Amino acid sequence: MQPTEKEIRQALIQGGALLPTTEAEVLSLDKSSPIEVSALPDSLSADNLLARIRGTKAPTKFHKTSFVVPSTAAEGLARAARNGNDLPEDIAAKMMADRLRIEGSTTE
Repeated sequence: MQPTEKEIRQALIQGGALLPTTEAEVLSLDKSSPIEVSALPDSLSADNLLARIRGTKAPTKFHKTSFVVPSTAAEGLARAARNGNDLPEDIAAKMMADRLRIEGSTTE
């Protein structure tokens, strides 16, 4: 019995010689060939590869930094976002009402 064109196409897709073009072919490929995930060796990590390209030593640790923006600076940034203008009264009132509502609901 001769294989049909569909069977030949499916075999080529399964073997990696042809890319699936329909949703059914993609789903069939997903079901039939589970992907095995394995960790890369350290020599292939992004840090080591970048260090090799740059000709430097790969970093051994990353230092996490954080900073707090002083409230005066935050106010200045907020004002800059409004092009130096104050908030409209109705917006300020809505914001205050929302804040009081939220703060009131967390203390209950």
